Amino acid sequence: MNPAGTPDAARPMSTRGAGQNRPVPQPVLRTARLTLAPLSDEHLDLEAELDADPQVMRYLTGRASTRAEVERAHQRRLAAAREVPGLGFWAGFAYEQFIGWWLLRPPHGPDQPKVAGEADLGYRLLRRHWRSGYATEGAHELIRYGFKTSGWPGSSARPWPSTPRPGPP
Repeated sequence: MNPAGTPDAARPMSTRGAGQNRPVPQPVLRTARLTLAPLSDEHLDLEAELDADPQVMRYLTGRASTRAEVERAHQRRLAAAREVPGLGFWAGFAYEQFIGWWLLRPPHGPDQPKVAGEADLGYRLLRRHWRSGYATEGAHELIRYGFKTSGWPGSSARPWPSTPRPGPP
C-alpha cells in the first residue's frame, strides 16, 4: 500500500464490513495521470473532505455534508460495490494526491429501474481539481473498463437534472 492508500495493482483492496476483511470485486484502474482504487474504509476521511465543500455539494444537497452523513453515504457506496461484481466506486489519485471519486454502478434513481447491462457513470472531485481534465480522464477509463468487462452493446447518457451547462472557465 502506498501513501495515497492505493494498493499494489496485483492485489485487490479489501473493505472492512461486519468486522471482517473481504476482497472488493473491482480492479485498480490506471490512466496516464490517475490511479482509480476501489473505495474502502481507508478513504472515508478523503470523502469527508470532499463532501464538506458546499460548492462540491451544491447541485446534490445544496449544502456541505456532515461527518455523520458522509459516514452513512460511505457505507451505501461500499454496499453498491457488492451489488454487481466489478462495479462500484473508485477513489481517484493523481501523483498520490486525492482527486475525488468515480462510480460505475447499476442505475439507482427513482425513475431508473435496474436493467442488466446498464450502469450509471458519475464522479465527484475536489474543487481544486475542477477543470483539469480529471473527470473526463477517469470517466473514459471507467467506460473502457465497462465495455471491456461487461460486453455492453452500447451506451447512452443523460445529465443530472440540476447540473448547469458548463460555461467558460
